[in-house]
Amino acid sequence: MNNELMNKIVISVSDSLEKLYEEDGASLIAKDLPFETYRNLSSQQRETYQHAAERSIVFRWAYYLNTLLESTFSEEAAKNSQPPYKIDLEYNRQQFLQKILDDQLILPDLIIHRRDAPDNLLIVECKGWWCTNKKEISDDKGRLKKLTEQTGNFRYQLGLFIQFEKSLRDTFDNLYWYWQGNEYEMDTILSLLFHGELQ
Repeated sequence: MNNELMNKIVISVSDSLEKLYEEDGASLIAKDLPFETYRNLSSQQRETYQHAAERSIVFRWAYYLNTLLESTFSEEAAKNSQPPYKIDLEYNRQQFLQKILDDQLILPDLIIHRRDAPDNLLIVECKGWWCTNKKEISDDKGRLKKLTEQTGNFRYQLGLFIQFEKSLRDTFDNLYWYWQGNEYEMDTILSLLFHGELQ
């Protein structure tokens, strides 16, 4: 993947998250319940009713991301005479086989790839603000490191971990990029892109 396409993906991730929070943040990610309703709920119900399911949030974010990237993918495909990249959710295939890592079937929350070719651009794992299980988060991040290693079977060019927090600002603070098996914060990825080092 060239530096220009990587830059477009990183910027589109940022812009699509902004759109998600602008359009859907209050109703999808962090619902404010009326006090009377909130007061009458159990603690478990209070947590459950304050957000939609993770899949719902990822789907809506993917919609905005696809809107920003679709024309870029079409242009790139026409220029290189290849099928366009696609955004898929919970995609369980590696070309024609199951997506297996460490003897386990994996279902990444979102990927950008060419479906029937070994051409993987981005893999994303997401968690909601309500996930406090440190092992689950650590496992997701560990998978992203392995999946972005350029010596493995998958060789994703970039990985991304997003914790959808109640506010956009807090979400950006819990956003980690993966490149060649290493973890980076947003500022570092932008700097590497600016200097043309991510190729």
